[in-house]
Amino acid sequence: MRIVRSVTQDEVWDHWFRTENYGCYKPLTGESLKQEIENWRSDIKSPLPSDTRWHEAVIEQADVSRLFIISSDDWADISGYTFLVSFVAENLNAAFSNKGSDIKKKLSFLESGGALDTRLILVSDKVSGPFTVIEGNRRAVALLCLNKLVETRIYLGISRGITDYVWSRYAYRS
Repeated sequence: MRIVRSVTQDEVWDHWFRTENYGCYKPLTGESLKQEIENWRSDIKSPLPSDTRWHEAVIEQADVSRLFIISSDDWADISGYTFLVSFVAENLNAAFSNKGSDIKKKLSFLESGGALDTRLILVSDKVSGPFTVIEGNRRAVALLCLNKLVETRIYLGISRGITDYVWSRYAYRS
C-alpha cells in the first residue's frame, strides 16, 4: 500500500456518510449533520481501536492478495470461507447470494460507463497488510473484476489493535 497523505478520522467518516446516503444528508447542517455522521455505522466504527491513524493511500498490485472482505459471517458463502476479495471476484459466477447479484449489477453499471465512488475504507495493523475492507466490499470486488482496483485511492486506518478488531477477525486467523 502506498501512503499518499495523512487524513483525519472526521474526513473518513464524512466521506463514508456521504457515500452511503447519496445526498440525503443535504438538509442537515452544522451540529445535526455532525451528530448524524458520528452515529452513522457505529456498529463498525465504535469497536475500532482508539489509536487508529488514518491515511489516504493507493492500492498496489501486491496488496490484492491481502485484501479481505469485512469479517461479517454473511460473506462466508460467497467468499468460500476465505473472506478474500480475490476469491469472490474469481468465483463470482459460481456464487449464489444476494451479494453476488448486487456485485454483478455494479459490474454491469461500470461496464456501461457508469461511475461509482472508489474511495473504499480499509483497516490494517500495518501498511503491508493484511487489509480489511470495512466500507465498499462490493465495489472492491467489482473493481477487481474489471482490473481497476490497483491504483485506486482509498482510506486506510492503521493500528496494532486491528488484529483484535471484530470486523477484521478473518484477516488475522491462523
